[in-house]
Amino acid sequence: MKLAEFIKKTSGCVKIISENKNQPLPAPLQAFFCDSLLCRLRGLMFQLSLPQDKGLLLIEARDGRLDTSIHMLFVFMDLAVIWINSKNKVVDSILARSWRPAYVPHKAARYILEIHPFPQYAAARADAETACPVAMVRCGKVRFSLGL
Repeated sequence: MKLAEFIKKTSGCVKIISENKNQPLPAPLQAFFCDSLLCRLRGLMFQLSLPQDKGLLLIEARDGRLDTSIHMLFVFMDLAVIWINSKNKVVDSILARSWRPAYVPHKAARYILEIHPFPQYAAARADAETACPVAMVRCGKVRFSLGL
């Protein structure tokens, strides 16, 4: 199942599971997804905090660098930002500092995952260095595989 089809069938969130065996995430992350323009523009602006096991998955129509760039204006906390391509491979990650004007991935991506910076950031950096696959499964009792 393609991720775009999978997202249309879910109820607003996905669980992110890193397949990095050297530095696995302590638990799957629950990420609420944004696929509308307004939701992507707002992102995590004006949020005061973010739990360590929660995040936001921003979804673009196709892989690209400019389309997946982000800003940190009016974001009051630092975030770990992970860029994932349409093949569900981590292509870049960065510790995004609050109030910075722009961050652009080094390689084309389709998905932007914004999460609490620690301890997930260390695992995400390792994933980006090894182009590690990332599994995304539906929140709740029913789980889907994306055929990675």
